[in-house]
Amino acid sequence: MDESEVLVHVYEISFGLARALSPMLLGGKQIDGIWHTGIVVYNTEFFFGSMGIQSCKKGGFLLKDPTSVISLGKTEIPHEVLLDHLRELASTTFRGSCYHLFDHNCNTFSNELANFLTGKGIPAEITNLPNEVKDTPIGAMIKQFIDSMESRPFSMFPEFEEGNSARGIINSAFGINDLPSSNSSKGLSSSASGAASCAAVNTEVASCGLGMSDERQPVANEVIPPALIYNDNNVLAIYQERYDLLKGILRPNEFQNIEEVFEYLSLQEVDWSLCRNHISLLCSLVADASMRDEIRSLAGLFLVLALSRPDVRTVCIHDSAQSFLTLIRNYNELPHGLISIIAKCLCNFVAERKSVVWLLESYNNAPNSFAESAFSLCTHCLLDEDRDSIEIGCGISSAFLQSGMAFGDVALSIAAALIEVIISRTYSDKSEDLLWFSFSKCVKLNDQIVELAKTMGLDLKTEEEKRPSIIKYTEIIRTLFN
Repeated sequence: MDESEVLVHVYEISFGLARALSPMLLGGKQIDGIWHTGIVVYNTEFFFGSMGIQSCKKGGFLLKDPTSVISLGKTEIPHEVLLDHLRELASTTFRGSCYHLFDHNCNTFSNELANFLTGKGIPAEITNLPNEVKDTPIGAMIKQFIDSMESRPFSMFPEFEEGNSARGIINSAFGINDLPSSNSSKGLSSSASGAASCAAVNTEVASCGLGMSDERQPVANEVIPPALIYNDNNVLAIYQERYDLLKGILRPNEFQNIEEVFEYLSLQEVDWSLCRNHISLLCSLVADASMRDEIRSLAGLFLVLALSRPDVRTVCIHDSAQSFLTLIRNYNELPHGLISIIAKCLCNFVAERKSVVWLLESYNNAPNSFAESAFSLCTHCLLDEDRDSIEIGCGISSAFLQSGMAFGDVALSIAAALIEVIISRTYSDKSEDLLWFSFSKCVKLNDQIVELAKTMGLDLKTEEEKRPSIIKYTEIIRTLFN
């Protein structure tokens, strides 16, 4: 890419919930997404939030992979002139104190900067969106996400933020004590300091709404359902049926690895474990769009059964290639049937708290984390019309919420999907405990959820009358609905 090319990076920050829930929450009107934008030019992404004008290296934003990228052509504005212009904006109309979620936000800034650089604005459907969602539960959801997201980036011009020094902002955002003083922040007009600021952004590890909860132990009278684990041994019979097909298609070393997987899964007690080569092969077979469907699904079912065992979950955690988690991150590229299988894999993987803790540590330390994809897959399952998929989603959400980790903004997104399941009553008896436990935990983690539930039409008394067995969960949260 030519560094003078101007790109609009567009991110959908509701993880699909806006499209699924907007008809209910917006009087029948559907919106395709909730959009955050940044402008990329000179290998840097610029965006605006409550900390003022912020920047990171291209590809270093929290969500990393944009939903879409729009090219506005090349700019003739020199880099130094751009930085001078940004400094002017940071001291006037785009100070952090000027930020307003709906009226003067990241998209307002992107539109302004795009016009300055190219004479073209960003799409009107993005800039007009706030008028459609403000003062709605979806608007509250956006606010939660944006508030947490903006605890991470670095303010380019902290000297213009009232009551802040550069050292204070950097230390609070990054937890680092040896960065230069506020006087040196003005050096951002040089390419060397710009690179340093981008490096600082990329090494920041703030929790962005996720971290260790102060309440790791169950509260009094709290009922915790057992983890949902899929361990159907029928896959072993399917393997025998497809034995000749596998042998004819796979390379000899691949077939040997598959046979070892079969042997391992056939034994109840083993003194050896699968290794990352086995896991990598299964994942590559599932992801290979050119492979026959019978083999892809068999590999996925093998992976489900393997991940029901703690030693295999440990292998995945320590796999430097992160084959399984990469498969999770790319789940939306798979056909629907395989997505359900991979979701079962995730459900088994997070059955142990150590897996959830590891995922969230990856979330805190990497912009495009596997945890983010796991949350998205969980929501995808909950919003599916298939009861089996809903069950999987309930299992995943329950495992995350049992972990003792705190989920501020994520709890709101998951809760919106859980409320939709509750209201539509599309869940099975097997899902009941997992669903209501998850919802009760979400309510305690985010005070926006009660209002969201009321707006969506959730009536606890009605639900209790239809399913008296849920009272052990609803009695914990009923007072919050009064």
